[in-house]
Amino acid sequence: MKKLMMIINSALIMSIALVITTTVPQSKTYQIDEETHYVSSKVLQVESVEEVVTEEIVEEAVTEETVESVVEPEVSIETKSEQPTIEPETEEKTEIVAFVGDTFTASMSAYGADIGDYTANGTYIGDSITVWDDTYGNLRILAAGDEYPYGTIIQVRNSNMGDFKGIVLDRGPNIGRGEGKKFAFDVLLETSAEANQFGVSQQATFTIERVGF
Repeated sequence: MKKLMMIINSALIMSIALVITTTVPQSKTYQIDEETHYVSSKVLQVESVEEVVTEEIVEEAVTEETVESVVEPEVSIETKSEQPTIEPETEEKTEIVAFVGDTFTASMSAYGADIGDYTANGTYIGDSITVWDDTYGNLRILAAGDEYPYGTIIQVRNSNMGDFKGIVLDRGPNIGRGEGKKFAFDVLLETSAEANQFGVSQQATFTIERVGF
């Protein structure tokens, strides 16, 4: 009986030892796994927190960039005081219109027939410096500006060669009553030398007796 009890006790002791050797390592392993799992969980939590914080920082940076890009630059508007525009005064040019009875005082020069054989309107002056008109008789040839048509009859007084009637049959670059002209009329003489001796009649008086032919 004692032997049987000893055998049973030995078997129990062996079974207990077997249980201890099999359960305790598992329990340790389980605890280690649990700690590892716990530590890993803590790491995961920390990483997730870091990721969240990183995302928040990125969102703030993006928000700041968006705000900076949305802010429109200040536009400086210069206000200029309006000043009245002063237009330069223009002199009114008086258009000269030839009409019968017009009397005025102006200067008259002379030119010689030796500069050409024909006047501007085609009158031959190679053999005479005067022309005949059925109404006014023998007339001196005058050069005048465009304001006096060909055929205009003019009574000349107070000139260097006395009083006479003339007819406009010629033109000249410096002749006319317009701006920039030197003499109102130019009387035809036989030669340029005679014209130089004639000089300029500064205060001659002119009266229009007929306009054109």
